[in-house]
Parts: sequence; structure tokens; C-alpha cells
Amino acid sequence: MKTRIFIFIGLLLLYFSNISNNKVVAQERSTTENTLSIVSTPDLYNLTNNWASEFCKLNPEIKIQVIKFTDAQLSNLSNTGAKLCFVSNETYATLNNSELWKMNVGKDALVPIMNSKNPFLSEIKKLNISPGVLAQILTNPELRIWNVFPKTKQIVPINYYMVNNQLEKAMIAKFLSTNKNIQGIGVENNEKLISAIQKDPNSIGFCKLSSLIKSNNQDITIMPVDINGNGKIDDFENTYTDLQTFINKAWYVNFPKELTGSIYSIASQMPTNQVELAFLKWISTDGQQFLNQKGYSALVYDEKQSNLADLGFNKVYVVASDKSLFTLSQYLFASLILVLVIVGTIMVNTPKNKAVTNISTNPTGIFDENSLIVPTGLFFDKTHTWAFMEKNGTVKIGIDDFMQHVTGPLTKVKMKNAGEKIKKGEPILSIIQNGKLLNINSPVSGTIIKPNEILSTEPSAINQSPYSNGWVYMVEPTNWVREIQFFLMAEKYREWIQYEFWRLKDFLAIKLNAKTPEYAHVVLQDGGIIKDNVLADLGPEVWEEFQTNFVDTMK
Repeated sequence: MKTRIFIFIGLLLLYFSNISNNKVVAQERSTTENTLSIVSTPDLYNLTNNWASEFCKLNPEIKIQVIKFTDAQLSNLSNTGAKLCFVSNETYATLNNSELWKMNVGKDALVPIMNSKNPFLSEIKKLNISPGVLAQILTNPELRIWNVFPKTKQIVPINYYMVNNQLEKAMIAKFLSTNKNIQGIGVENNEKLISAIQKDPNSIGFCKLSSLIKSNNQDITIMPVDINGNGKIDDFENTYTDLQTFINKAWYVNFPKELTGSIYSIASQMPTNQVELAFLKWISTDGQQFLNQKGYSALVYDEKQSNLADLGFNKVYVVASDKSLFTLSQYLFASLILVLVIVGTIMVNTPKNKAVTNISTNPTGIFDENSLIVPTGLFFDKTHTWAFMEKNGTVKIGIDDFMQHVTGPLTKVKMKNAGEKIKKGEPILSIIQNGKLLNINSPVSGTIIKPNEILSTEPSAINQSPYSNGWVYMVEPTNWVREIQFFLMAEKYREWIQYEFWRLKDFLAIKLNAKTPEYAHVVLQDGGIIKDNVLADLGPEVWEEFQTNFVDTMK
């Protein structure tokens, strides 16, 4: 019987595959050219070249050449011989051409630096150098002495180095909230500024983080600044005093938005070449992971979606060879067949009582889409739970990897007993971490056959392996056929979870900081990285807010 079913399904799929030899396109595009020339300014050359190299590894038939051009050479894009150019915010400002097409592909930042051999460094780390204090020192030459910071009797001058770039000067002035002209020792670029500060123990300046990472940053440290202006250097602000720590967590701390600037892909007109469009789409999605390695910040969810929409990838048309299109009913029927194939494959090939291979999660300190485990073969629900039908028809359910990463190591769970009835969307489990709890809602309706007894003594099994040893209940479902329609499989779940990350960043950046100053260390600016186990050190009132915004939203 099973063989006949699969033969029938196979024939149906073959029929649909032969309806058309489809070509999925976002717009009308025509090109046979697989070689692409790209222009980059010197400061973005390493990043652009890295992007091109990684994209070509995935697409061996495509060749991309990256050419380094100066700002002066970019004054007329038509003379570059390339359609796509990658430029910094500063370079784009000098082009002064409102007719150019541009797309935001990432962010860079200016960071305050000083010489690590400064004789007063240990005292400075203990003090409250707020943006206001720094502004007074830089705008008043008579106050530009190190005696102002550590309150010593030594009159040692502060040598302020600055890049001769109007946009960078404007960003620094905005950060310091001053309209006064700041004078200093001018240098040509960020590389020369870093070199000058390395040679001068009494110097300070602002440089690009990406330039700092590329340089030999010996004898350079991040200047400790009281970003939130509360009169002390908080624990999260101490991140600034150690260069390597800052680089690792550069976009997690409450980094001033005034000091961040975009990096762009620009062209004389909207790209239409398929290779160009595919490359830009990849940069806006999977290629974002390479930004942090170079000291840049990735785009947030809505910025990525905006790019895809601008490139035309939000509207996909299926063009058939016989000029016919799939009807809605054909799509629905094909989707149903696909679901049957997946379910049938799972039921036939999965050994009894094994949902997935024993996968464990290993926190890396940074929590993003790339750190999540998303096994294939599971059904995911928007309650941040998963379900899996065993060969005997029972359903195993548990908590997704996103939830365990957010809460951190669990210390206790409160579970229902065997024989109890459960209903989709209603609480079935309380996960507790040092007295703070979240009530998790069920992805299915049915009767609990067996709770996972391991969790009563080892609740952290959920953290270690949420999809195997950390399962929660074995359930006899009562409405599986209907409820399965609302589940997400792996790829759709990944798309949805990106939106959840965007909402989580917004939750941390707005609600927490607005409520309590002590939570300023989890505030995120655009492109921020979320700390792993982000709720672990936060109070019960924050957990209640999280419950309302992320767990109970589907009620």
C-alpha cells in the first residue's frame, strides 16, 4: 500500500513539474553575461573583495572582478567601466548626485581611541568622561590638558588628531552635541590617524572601527566614555577599554547612533543585469555575515526586506513555456502533495521514539540567526515550540532553540501530568530561571501520554538539546490534520525567525531602556548583536514583558 501511495504522489509531482519548465524571475531581465566588474573605494576594498570571493564560491560559473578606485576617480561613474560601485558614507556625500541609484549594504562606525601607554589611563578608566565633558575639552583649547581628566597636578597637553573629512567632523560634533568648530592636528585618512596616535602617548582621536581592525592596532585602546551620562563607567561601558573585547561585541553595546554611517552600493541607474541583482540580493541576506568580521555592522531585518523589495524580489512571477500560469488551486494542490511527501517520508524513515539526531547547542556569546539550530523534518509553531509525529501516530513536542537561547540555563520546569488534556495555544509548561518564569503555550491539542521525566531533575536538558533529550511531552493528538496547516517547516521557519530577531532587537532597544536605566547595557542600535542568554540577568518585570510580546502573541 505504501508503495502505491508513493508511486501516486510521484506521478502527481511529475505532472506538475511538466506543466512548465519554469523560470522564476523578479522582473523582466535578460543577460547571458556571467562576468561582473565592480568598483570599490580603497577603504571598502577588502570587504567588497571578500563578498565577491564568497559569492563566486557559491556560484562557480560567475566571475567577479573588484577594482580599486579613489574618490576622485569615482566622480564620474560612467568612466569606471563598471556598473556597481561600493562606497562609504563619506565618499557618497562627495559625489553630490541625487540621480544616482543607491542601496544601503551595511554600517560603519567612528570610535574614540587613545594611546594605551597614556600615563593616566588607569585613572581615566575610573572617571566619567561623558560626551559633554569631552566636548568641553575639545572646544576649549585652555582645557585641553590631561590634568582635567585624572585631576593630577601635571600639566600635560591632550593632542587631538582628526581626519580632514567634513562628514566625519560633522558626525563627531553631533555626538558631542556642539555647534562649535573643533580644531586639531589634521591628518589625511584614518590609517594615518591611527599611526599618529600610536606614536603619541598623549593623543586621542576618532577613527573608523573597520580601519582599526585592518591596522596594526598595537598601543591603541578604546577611550572609556560614559555614553549614558550617568556619572560613571558602567560594566557595559568597560567594553570600550579593551580593544579585542570591543571588536567582538562592537554592535552589542549601546553604541552612539551619531557615530554610525552607512556603506552603499551605488550605480548610475537601477541594476537590471541578473548577475548584479543576484549578487546584491546575496549581499543583503547571506552575505551580511561577513560584515562583522571586517568591523562593520549588518543590516536589520526591515532594511534587508527593503533591499529585496527594491531589487524586485518581493514579487515573484512564474513564467511557463506555454505562456500559462499556475492557478491558485494548482498551487494549493501541489502544496498538499508536498506536505504528504514530507510527512510520509518522516513516518517511514524515522526510527521509533527518535525525533531527530541528538543535537546539542553550544552558546557562542552572540545570539543571531546563524547561531540557531533548525532541524529539518520538524513542524514549528509560532509559540516557539515544535512538533514531530512519531511512526506510531503520537506527537512529540518541545521548545525551539530560539527560546532556550533567550532565557539562558533553566533551573526548574513545571509540567503537566500524563492523562491531562491540552489545547493548542494554552499554557502547558512553565520554564523557570532563578525564580523568573515564562509560560509556554502548546502547539497542538490532545492528551499527554508521557512527560519527559528527565526535565524534573535536569531542566537544563532543554538548553543542551531542545530537539532531542530536551523534548517536553509525548501527546496523542486530537486535531492534527487541521493544526498541521498552521505549522512552519524549516525554510519558512527561518524566514519567520528573522522577523522575531528584528522584534527582539526592537524590544530590547526601546522598551527596556525606556523603563529602567540599569538595563541600558542591552540597548541596541541599528545592526546590534544580541547577547546570548539575554534575559538571564534581567528582572522578572522584563520576563513579563517578554511573555506578553513574544509568547502570548498567538492567543
